[in-house]
Amino acid sequence: MRTVLSKLFLASVIFVSLIATFNSAIEAQEAEKTDKVITTGLGLDRDKAKENAIRNAVEYAVGIYVSSDTIVKNSQLIKDEVLGYSAGYIKTLRILSEEKKEDGIYAVQIEAVVVSTKLTRKLESLNIATKRIEGESLFGEATSRITEQRSAGSLINKIISKYPQAAYQITVGKPEIVSTNPNTNKATISLPLTIQWDKAFVNELKEVLSQVTKKEFKRVNIVNFFGTLPQKYPGDDYDAACFAQKSTVKNEKADVCEVISIDSYMPRKSKHEHAENLFKPPKYLEKMSLSISFKDRDSRIVDTSTYKFTMKDSDSVERQEIPIPRNTYLNTYLNQGDNPPNILCRQPSYGRILILVDGTFRINIPAEIDTRLLDKISSVDVKFDSWEKN
Repeated sequence: MRTVLSKLFLASVIFVSLIATFNSAIEAQEAEKTDKVITTGLGLDRDKAKENAIRNAVEYAVGIYVSSDTIVKNSQLIKDEVLGYSAGYIKTLRILSEEKKEDGIYAVQIEAVVVSTKLTRKLESLNIATKRIEGESLFGEATSRITEQRSAGSLINKIISKYPQAAYQITVGKPEIVSTNPNTNKATISLPLTIQWDKAFVNELKEVLSQVTKKEFKRVNIVNFFGTLPQKYPGDDYDAACFAQKSTVKNEKADVCEVISIDSYMPRKSKHEHAENLFKPPKYLEKMSLSISFKDRDSRIVDTSTYKFTMKDSDSVERQEIPIPRNTYLNTYLNQGDNPPNILCRQPSYGRILILVDGTFRINIPAEIDTRLLDKISSVDVKFDSWEKN
């Protein structure tokens, strides 16, 4: 009996070994595919700029083989499991140029050969669907050379120019008719809105700031950080953007805070002037407005309305249902200022903000519509206007 079992065990080992050998042979037969990519990285020193250039090269290659929608859905997984180990996908690397810009940021341009077969195998092991591309990549070397060498200022300004019009996802609930006026043929409608961050916007913002930050702090006490910031980094010269989740705010913590030199994105002659953007939210929320479009069954606009935010719409820990007692210093500290949706900001005029990445801002807004059009309305679209429209 023992002899029979020994033979069966030996046979199973041989079978498993044959499978492993067969799989290895298949992998060996798979021709190695590469993509030559030319990218630029920014950093506070040469090494950090080179590291970011490598990361950008691999991120570019990911964009070739993964659809944009899939990237957005798996952005955190790709960042942690792929981009965090970017150097492992580089076969050869050549530095094309390097310079220190006027804003103190280093820029390093590289030519990198990315092993796309290794990259796609990793993506597929993470259950991230990839596009099959035969032969040369869709873009190839020529297109990759179009990569623009940007300074810190243009990178930051590019992302904050999307705020607020492209920074939020708005969900419209079931409208309710509040009142009608037969004299004016107008109906007042209450629109329940749920406003959340656009994940792609937040991820891009965090990525840009991590490349050009003067100093990065992780897991910091919110009160201590904002309280000591003016001494460490004078308010006239630096902005600070902190990112946190509701659970970390409840524990008086921010996940990460980035300190950015104002000179890096705002001209010296105008940095003391008031500017409405992500780092300098408006002093009065009346400057932030929503456009409302009422559409028929064919998605044609039949009527429009506008809602301007007021100070009563300011965000707060209470509005976000974060359980911080009213009499605590943190509650008072965060509720100073007029805060746009999902931003808990102590001093808007100084550009020190706390971004609530999982924030859910709920508001009911009134809108007027012609009563004669009520039976034609099939859907409602709501979006933020850019500052320039106010």
